[in-house]
Amino acid sequence: MEHITLAAAEVPLPPGVGEAAQRIANEGVLGALLILALGIACVLLWLLLRARAEHERILKEVREDYERHRDELVKQIEALHDRRFSDIQQVMTALNSNTGALNVISQTAADRAASAKEMGEALRELLLIAKQNGESLRLVSACVQANGSAIDKLLWHGGAVRSPGSAGGA
Repeated sequence: MEHITLAAAEVPLPPGVGEAAQRIANEGVLGALLILALGIACVLLWLLLRARAEHERILKEVREDYERHRDELVKQIEALHDRRFSDIQQVMTALNSNTGALNVISQTAADRAASAKEMGEALRELLLIAKQNGESLRLVSACVQANGSAIDKLLWHGGAVRSPGSAGGA
C-alpha cells in the first residue's frame, strides 16, 4: 500500500484514480485494487499515447531534417557534377587546341625538313658549280700564265713575232 501511495504521489493521477487510491487505503482491497488497476491502466495508456504522439512528432522532425539535408546534399552533388563536367569540357577544349597546335608544329617541322632537303640539294649543286668554276679558273689561270710567258718572250725578243718560215729568209 505504501508503494501505491508513493507512486500516486510521484505521478499525477486523474481524479478517479486518486479516489481509488484513497479507497484502497481506507476500505477493502479487492474492489479498490480493481479500480486502481483500471486507473493505472488508463494512466499508462495515456502516457503511452502521449509518448507515441511525442515519438511521432520527433520522427516527423527527423524525417523533415533528413529530407532537407538530403535535398541539400543532392544540390551539392549536382553542383560538383556540373563543376567536374565544366572542368572536363575545358580540358577537352585545351586538348583540342593542343592537338591543333601539334598539327601545326608537325606541319612546320615537315616543311622545314623539306626545305632543308631542298637546301642540301641546292648546296650540292652549288658545290659542283663552284668545283667546275674552280677548274675553269685554274684553266684560265694556266692560259693567262701561258699568255703572260708568251708576252714576256715577245717583249724579250723585241716585240717581233716571227713566223717559222720567215726566220730563214730574212
